[in-house]
Amino acid sequence: MKNRETLIPIAFILVALSFLYGGIQVRAAAPNAGRYGPSFFPNLCALLLLASSILELIALRRKKPAESSQKEKLPFRLLLLFALSCLVPVLLWAIGFIATGLIVIFFFCTLIRIPWPKGLLLSGGITLTVYCLFYMALKVQLPQGLF
Repeated sequence: MKNRETLIPIAFILVALSFLYGGIQVRAAAPNAGRYGPSFFPNLCALLLLASSILELIALRRKKPAESSQKEKLPFRLLLLFALSCLVPVLLWAIGFIATGLIVIFFFCTLIRIPWPKGLLLSGGITLTVYCLFYMALKVQLPQGLF
């Protein structure tokens, strides 16, 4: 694994492991939450991210040297997506779920080149839907932030 392209799956494996660790901490804090308690969704996302990263590493190992060029650069937008993904837990703690959802989803949309009006609608719609589902319907306390 000499190519730089292996750095992204390895970095996402580290992110997945940190999400799993966070899910274990939530589970330890609420032992009577049941099977589908507050740690279910972070653990599910972490396991899916871990599995996809491992599969990507395997695919990169099997790739023939002629298929990949040695002068490939990591896309700057991909690095920004990774950095933004790493900032989500900090933003959730600092500014709360609603503000984090609006900001992060809008930047994700911008980075994948969705026009900004659609990005605003998507970020508002996704944030509102998730908020209504978890906070109103399932009565799950979402991060309020410091303010």
